[in-house]
Amino acid sequence: MAYKILVIEDEPSLSRILRFDLESAGYLVTTALDGETGWHLAKQERFDCLIVDWMVPKLSGPELIKRLRDDKHEEIIIMLTAKTTELDVIEGLSAGADFYLKKPFSSRELLAQLKSLFHRFTSQGGDIFHYNDVTIDTQAHQFLIEGYEIKVTKREFELLTLMFQNEGKLLTRDFLLNTIWGFDYDGTTRIVDVHISRLRAILEASSFEINAIHGSGYTLAAKKK
Repeated sequence: MAYKILVIEDEPSLSRILRFDLESAGYLVTTALDGETGWHLAKQERFDCLIVDWMVPKLSGPELIKRLRDDKHEEIIIMLTAKTTELDVIEGLSAGADFYLKKPFSSRELLAQLKSLFHRFTSQGGDIFHYNDVTIDTQAHQFLIEGYEIKVTKREFELLTLMFQNEGKLLTRDFLLNTIWGFDYDGTTRIVDVHISRLRAILEASSFEINAIHGSGYTLAAKKK
C-alpha cells in the first residue's frame, strides 16, 4: 500500500517539483499552498506523513504543527526551512516536527529521509513490554500508563521505547541522536534535549522519570519514593 503524503508549501514551483518527485517514487501526494488549507486537509483525511514549509502563509509551519500535535495527530512530520540557527531549529522541533530539512535540499535527500523514517516507524515487531505501570505495545504503537493510552508522536514513541529498553543505563546524547535520528543527521544535539523535555512531561503521571547526567546524557529510572 502506498504511503499518503501531504505537502504544505507555498512556492508553486517547489510544490510541483515535490509532487512530481514523490509521485515518481510511488507516494500518493496531496498539496496545499497555505497552512490553513493544510490544517483542514489534515483534519479531513488521514496521511502517513506531512511535509511542511516553515514560512507558509495564513498559518506558519510551527503553528500548524503545534495545532496538529495538540489535536493528537501522530503523522510523521518533516519541516522544510531556510532557517538554520539552532534556536530556529529548536522552535520547529519543539512544535512537534520529527525531522527537518534545510533548504536548499535535493530530491534524493528527501526521498532517502522518507524511506528511512517509514522503515524506522513500521519495522518494529509485535512485542508488548511491561514496566511497572507502563506498557509499550510496539505493534500497535501504543504507550500506556496504568492501562490508559497516552498519545505520543512516532518519534516520541521510538525514543520512549529505546529508553525503557535501556532502563537504568546511561544513554549519551550522541547515542540517542545516532540511534533515533540516524548517523547521517547533521543537525544540533539540542534536538535530543527538546524531545527529552517532552518525554519528561509525558512521564509525570507514571512511576518513572528521566534524569540528566551533566555533560553525558540521560537515564530512565523508577522515581524514588
